[in-house]
Amino acid sequence: MGMIFPTTSMNSSRTLSGSPEYPRPIHSRLGAFFDEWDVLLCPHSMVRAFPHCEAGSPQYVAGQEVAYGMVSAHGTVFNDTGHPAVVLPYKLDRAGLLIGVQPVGKRWSESRLLTMAKAPSIVLSPFQRLPGY
Repeated sequence: MGMIFPTTSMNSSRTLSGSPEYPRPIHSRLGAFFDEWDVLLCPHSMVRAFPHCEAGSPQYVAGQEVAYGMVSAHGTVFNDTGHPAVVLPYKLDRAGLLIGVQPVGKRWSESRLLTMAKAPSIVLSPFQRLPGY
């Protein structure tokens, strides 16, 4: 299967929903994907959790500055298309910061997605609250 989402500049402030071809091709591509698969597993964001900072502070992905709001912007497409998603803690990295995963389900399948989301939580490391939180 080819690419599900159109490519955009990671520093672009324009959202996918602002593009003229959106959301029709996205709906049909995701629909075709979920005809074959039960869940789409995505990273929660482009980076691990980062220390609390002022909103709008630049973040870095692969050494390049990325606008604060774009770090997890890939997940907003599911808000726009109505696909249910849930974020699960995966593990802590070497610096002790959380890495999350985001399972996404077929439209109108919230209860099925929540049932599927329970399975990884049994296998993954138990959630550990970060010191001071």
